[in-house]
Amino acid sequence: MNMVKVGSVGLALLAFLWIGSSVAAQTIDFQVLECSGAGGLDVGEVYEEDGFRFTKGPGEPHVYKRFCTGAPRYPGSTALYNNTANGQIILAKIDGGAFTVTEIKAVALNGPAAVPINFVGTKSGGGEVRHGVVTDGRGPSGGLETFVFPPDFNDVVKLEWVQESGFHQFDDVVLEAGGGCGEKAKLKAKCKKGGTKVKGKLKKANPNVAVTFRLDGGQERPGQTDNKGKAKASWKHQDPGGHTVTVCDLETRC
Repeated sequence: MNMVKVGSVGLALLAFLWIGSSVAAQTIDFQVLECSGAGGLDVGEVYEEDGFRFTKGPGEPHVYKRFCTGAPRYPGSTALYNNTANGQIILAKIDGGAFTVTEIKAVALNGPAAVPINFVGTKSGGGEVRHGVVTDGRGPSGGLETFVFPPDFNDVVKLEWVQESGFHQFDDVVLEAGGGCGEKAKLKAKCKKGGTKVKGKLKKANPNVAVTFRLDGGQERPGQTDNKGKAKASWKHQDPGGHTVTVCDLETRC
């Protein structure tokens, strides 16, 4: 398999513990792949950058590619494309964690054309979210077009789409690791009855977004923040002792 790689506890308390999030948006920009010349080069079947990994569907005959700066189809910035018709483009965190995708740039690959792109996000708690766009038809010489994802593309563990007829290339995928609770989000946990009952409370998170609480890395409780960015979850009949509660990229113990 061809691959390109780039870069890549809580304290036990008797009562409450608040931990703040420092999640910041990051952009996968493929600039390390920039090449000179009038053609294009292979990238491989897998591409990794900043803790995220792009893979393809099994058995696809062609790899990811990019155009060099002197190529007629270079869109003004290094962009990636799956060179297999109807091939899959699959994005996930290398560690399997949740993330939020907020925007992406794309443009038709083979000249002026309106090319459909249909994104599917797999939520960490199960289920899917979908969002379809169409490029504006200007083609690579007109530069990349920015598409913004709806808010429900938070707390996903996978983003995928298909290289549909007409082909497109994409760049500048803007993401937040951790599922989109937001930079000000805080998590509190409380153990009761010797640890057999546990409560987790989230506050100062992004409002009206889906989140998934987890107890000790396993038992999930899906939820949604309210208009004030609050959400909570509880577990009963647990083993006595301390427990770890997580949501988004926040973790705390009680």
